[in-house]
Amino acid sequence: MKTMNKSIKNILVPIDFSDTSRALAYYAKVFAEKFEAKLHILHVFQEYEGITKMVLTNKVLENLIDELKDSGVKEMEDFCKKHFNKRVEYETHFAKGDPFKEILETIKEKDIDLVIMGTHGKSRFDHLFFGKTADRVVRRSECPVMTVRVTSW
Repeated sequence: MKTMNKSIKNILVPIDFSDTSRALAYYAKVFAEKFEAKLHILHVFQEYEGITKMVLTNKVLENLIDELKDSGVKEMEDFCKKHFNKRVEYETHFAKGDPFKEILETIKEKDIDLVIMGTHGKSRFDHLFFGKTADRVVRRSECPVMTVRVTSW
């Protein structure tokens, strides 16, 4: 049997600031310290255009998206300060679109060796309505994916 010598240098952690994200931060920190790896913390602004365009004008929708981005940047900054110490190197990333596609794209762009992600988003509605992101990433990722299921943290 051929042995694998691939080291873990880049770990991707997609977060949505939910309770699951807090658990992911714990595991990500442990793995990053163990392997002396760099964390790539990704937040995807999910597009709801098909739904919101029925209710909101384009200008109102643009303003809403801008506000969500601004609050997401601040929330990411607070999240990282709270969960990662100086011994862990990390970089934050933001993307807009389908989380599944953006995660796979980030894996390629950042030469990710391991993904640590939750099995559910902020709400059960998101999980059911927008598909099973974790399942899709596990099936199509070019690197190993560790999933974390958290019922309460």
